[in-house]
Amino acid sequence: MLARLLTYEDAACLAARLGVHISDSALQQVVAPVAQTTRHLVRQHLEHQAEQPLEHAPARKKRVMVIQTDGVIVLRRTTGKNVTDPKIPRETGEAIEVKTLTIFPQEAPTARLTVAEACSADELMPLLAGSLRAANLREQDEFIGVSDGAVWIEERFKCLGVTQHVLDVYHAAAYVDTLMEEMAWSVEQRQLERQAWLRGEWDGASWLDTFISAPVERKFSEDAQRALRYLRQRSHLMAYPTYKSRGWPIGSGQIEGVNLTA
Repeated sequence: MLARLLTYEDAACLAARLGVHISDSALQQVVAPVAQTTRHLVRQHLEHQAEQPLEHAPARKKRVMVIQTDGVIVLRRTTGKNVTDPKIPRETGEAIEVKTLTIFPQEAPTARLTVAEACSADELMPLLAGSLRAANLREQDEFIGVSDGAVWIEERFKCLGVTQHVLDVYHAAAYVDTLMEEMAWSVEQRQLERQAWLRGEWDGASWLDTFISAPVERKFSEDAQRALRYLRQRSHLMAYPTYKSRGWPIGSGQIEGVNLTA
């Protein structure tokens, strides 16, 4: 009964507090059908919502709505007798990618709608569109997308009408660090420069023009060339001072937090 009224984690926690001894596998067997039914109903609802128009309310205050999307690789849990064998980890099945998304008003990041689904990028599209309606996105809202710059995400952001796609500044700074190390910057220089990036002080395209000349680039290793290509292909997503001046987010911490629990 606990598992039918609560989430898996909450049911397990409450059972332990009440002194009820139940194995993970037994609790999982009870929870699984409920979770499957709930998943089906949520997906059905979002696919229906995707067909609905956005609310047109010009008299309402314009908001900044943020969407963050990512994919995370997880292992399917094994089923059957292996689940109860303590010598075999439960996460020994095939690897799958779970697509995750979260939508929230910039002014209230905790008021977020989150969806996670093991599906292809195309299958995720109606869930994305439905989630926008479920989160009450309005026609007049600014709609900002933040991601790690994956091509499949950028393509779907364009289809959704995202006002501005922002490359997560932590991902950008990691690639910039590869370039700085290649150019033999000191540890102290690199640390200061990363901090400036994370504060949103650099426009990505300007930084590349300032520090990466043709003679320097020709000497780059394969890893540095790869990092440079990544940044150049996404230079239009790294105008961080402009984004900050408009109150837009530059980091994707919300979706990274979701991935930790996927």
